[in-house]
Amino acid sequence: MSFAYVIAHEIGHHIQNLVGTSTKVFQQRQRSSKKEANALSVLQELQADCYAGIWAHHAQRNRNILEPGDIEKV
Repeated sequence: MSFAYVIAHEIGHHIQNLVGTSTKVFQQRQRSSKKEANALSVLQELQADCYAGIWAHHAQRNRNILEPGDIEKV
């Protein structure tokens, strides 16, 4: 399951590309201090994690694919 979650996280980044989040973050990072740019990167990663969590929730609800301990592994 943890491998699937990593793939879901990367798909989260793909969604960010599709909706323009990645471009906006990149542009804002260019105009920001190093500390602010780093914080924006963290937020972008957290959003990708959120998208992966949404996938995991629906995958579990619809397919019951999670096993005990899967969430703790990621």
